[in-house]
Amino acid sequence: MVHKGSKSTTNLEQPEYQEADARKIVIWCLANLLRGGINQMNLEFVARLIVALYDTIILNRSGGELLCHAVWSIAYLMDHAAVDGERIDLLLAQPGLVTSIVALLKSDSIRALTGALRTVGNIITGTDEQTTTILDFGNPFQLRFHVPTYSVSWATRKSAIRTHTKK
Repeated sequence: MVHKGSKSTTNLEQPEYQEADARKIVIWCLANLLRGGINQMNLEFVARLIVALYDTIILNRSGGELLCHAVWSIAYLMDHAAVDGERIDLLLAQPGLVTSIVALLKSDSIRALTGALRTVGNIITGTDEQTTTILDFGNPFQLRFHVPTYSVSWATRKSAIRTHTKK
């Protein structure tokens, strides 16, 4: 599915595929495949995935599982992306996507917030220019992302520390 990718990505791009149930299944599968560490992908395919995932984020701004899976899919796509920086460049080239990711740092959904935090952390580990793009949204210490004091897991704290200590 991910290596060839054309059918699932094409499905995500079709207007009739915007239906939440069908899209939810594909995005959930994608998040799980990417979480498993699939990193060998054509950059054109990654670019198409980023567009489809951003569309999903826009369509589901109010929250829910679909938003969380889309955000985490982007976070997983950006894992290890700092090696060559090309994936981060693709993410930064999508108008409005970084703004949406940064906005999720104030989400009440701990899953969406953690995925956004991981994505921001992955961008910060990129080139100086990529790091500057995130810093243009404000100093990470001043972003004041919303972390509910209840149910803050070690993974969330670790992501926050990693993001705040990267130079």
